[in-house]
Amino acid sequence: MKYLCLICAEKVMEQMTEADAEQHYEDYTEFTEAIQVAARIPGAWIGCVEVRPVAEDERTLRAIGAAA
Repeated sequence: MKYLCLICAEKVMEQMTEADAEQHYEDYTEFTEAIQVAARIPGAWIGCVEVRPVAEDERTLRAIGAAA
């Protein structure tokens, strides 16, 4: 998975190219947004909600209404 570990992010990102660091930051931002959305799901406070990455192929994007 492409999730950024915040504890070691500063050291890791210092050693990355700028493009790679930007991609990791974008992935982190998307993951954070997904967690915020999941927290608003009814029952999330008394149960659990799993946050997973979504496939980005054309068929899946059309199915979830996110196709360009």
